[in-house]
Amino acid sequence: MSSKRPSTDWALFLATVLAVLAVDLLTKHLVTAGLWRDSYLGGMLRITRVDNPGAAFGLFAGARGVFIAVKLAALLVVLGLLGRGQSRRLVLPLSLVFAGALGNLVDRLRAEGHVIDFIDLSVAGKHWYVFNVADAAISIGALLIVLGLLRAEAEARPAAPADGA
Repeated sequence: MSSKRPSTDWALFLATVLAVLAVDLLTKHLVTAGLWRDSYLGGMLRITRVDNPGAAFGLFAGARGVFIAVKLAALLVVLGLLGRGQSRRLVLPLSLVFAGALGNLVDRLRAEGHVIDFIDLSVAGKHWYVFNVADAAISIGALLIVLGLLRAEAEARPAAPADGA
């Protein structure tokens, strides 16, 4: 009996991970080296280096070992899901999550142990938290996973009769 499991598009996965990781590491390098500091979009977007020793919003500073363990676990979970042949529509979102986790893991493994954040958005004077390319990839990937799962659930439901009977 043949398996009907969808195959994983490893080329898409690898290309996405490498592209996002390269952009994440390059932008962090430019900010760290002081080569990129500016304000754009009428001040709504500022490039400002923030060394984040904690998680989102700087929470749990000093838990470097825990953050490293969580990132490694996330990487293994994503690889496990892809290895099981998850739906092809989840390859891109999972690769974004993987790349983001890997980018922030690289920061955690450096001697300083903090994540370099630098994207500072504000709208109507209200600031969002400062984040980086890896954080954006994780957030976008997670959103796409949720949307993909909701879509798959909707497609799995039987269609309602057209005449309302």
